[in-house]
Amino acid sequence: NAADGEFLAWRSGDVKVITANGGYTFKMPAYNLDITSLRDYNCTGKFCPAESFTDIGADFWAHDAIDFVYENNLFKGFTDTEFKPDVIMNRGMLVTVLYRLNGSPSVEGYENPFSDVKADSPYHDAILWGYHNRIANGYADGTFCPNGTLKREHLAVFLLRYANFMGYDTNQYGDIGVFEDASLVTDYAD
Repeated sequence: NAADGEFLAWRSGDVKVITANGGYTFKMPAYNLDITSLRDYNCTGKFCPAESFTDIGADFWAHDAIDFVYENNLFKGFTDTEFKPDVIMNRGMLVTVLYRLNGSPSVEGYENPFSDVKADSPYHDAILWGYHNRIANGYADGTFCPNGTLKREHLAVFLLRYANFMGYDTNQYGDIGVFEDASLVTDYAD
């Protein structure tokens, strides 16, 4: 076990595993791949990034994951004291998470093609970034619907496009025809 702040490492073939503070990083140089796991924040101790949220106790089933996304600025609270873990994610929220995951780059000079994405929208910069990087498109009527429910097919398409944007190998395909509701998948997501 690694003590607080102490690193341990071991190597096996192409994989190097580093542990620190209860988390793990897997480095696979042959594949140019680094994967960092969620660490065990153990909020009964001295460190709890989401401690100000009164709606997620230390025993909440997703508490460690919320600590991770909050500490890494992928998600924010709805207020200083509310995370609202049961809120259904919308299209604007997902694009914002991907935008933050990419470091929230400047969108200066990007044209806004969407009539329903105003400059003061909390999703404005993320949606412009997503659109200009071909991660998230809008609808034929010129809207993006940032507050529209995030359907599973939206999630799949946005994540695939993000993976392509990042240069990941996405040449793995499966046949969705095995699912009873495959005919309900929108053409753009098929």
